[in-house]
Amino acid sequence: MNNDLYIIKVGTNALVDAEGAIRTSLITELFAVIKQAHEKNDRVIIVTSGASRIGRGILGDMTASRKIAAAVGHPAVFEAYQRQAHKEKIVLAEFLLTRSHIVRRDLFALFKSALQDMFSRGIVPIMNENDVLAAGTDRTFGDNDSMAQALAVSLGAKKLIIVSDIAGLYDCDPTKNPEAQLIDQVDAVTDRFISYCSKSAGGHGAGGMLSKLKSIRLCTKAGIDAQIVSGFKKGNVLKAFEGEHVGTRFLAQPAKRNTTIFRTMLKLRYDRPA
Repeated sequence: MNNDLYIIKVGTNALVDAEGAIRTSLITELFAVIKQAHEKNDRVIIVTSGASRIGRGILGDMTASRKIAAAVGHPAVFEAYQRQAHKEKIVLAEFLLTRSHIVRRDLFALFKSALQDMFSRGIVPIMNENDVLAAGTDRTFGDNDSMAQALAVSLGAKKLIIVSDIAGLYDCDPTKNPEAQLIDQVDAVTDRFISYCSKSAGGHGAGGMLSKLKSIRLCTKAGIDAQIVSGFKKGNVLKAFEGEHVGTRFLAQPAKRNTTIFRTMLKLRYDRPA
């Protein structure tokens, strides 16, 4: 039994289309990955964005605060996953986390125990940040790229897959330069690759390529493979799960995957106040 863990982070602009509707085709593909993982006795955690964008659409107010918009949008996003889960006869669990669940020893122990119980029952966790309680405080991860990275490293995942609205990492901003070239593979995330990234967040998302690359750098230093793929092309997520060359692959560095390295890299302490 392999029991490898895969973290799949789904970005807002990959999940929600220009009209503000959830792209059910992407959710269908995610469940194809989940089914294949279960056949191999592997585990999957889905970290999904999109709640704030969907919530603002429901409210009819694109200026609504992240806290209010996310609180309104979370049920709608989970319902979209739940509809496909019923078709596939897969049981889901919704997790709304804060940073405290990772950095506080007591809360992390409870969180990990709950996860292990769910995995033993074949339940798939659908996770997002609890923006109502965390946004604007030191309990926040900042964005879901950082949250996915924290989960991957603290839980010892085999791979982090980031599903985005762009094909991967380019040598310059493809939205500004039509000659931008997609980078197929990155052996080590150096400052040169960081310099390729725009600092602005994309569309309605909280992160951006810079956030993704910084999160991936921490994962690869902890010995975890990572990959960025476009959610707009059918089959990309499944190919990434199977280890195929699609999007941009980031190779794991030789490192021991343990919480000491995790705390050192993030400069966090388990005894930091929640």
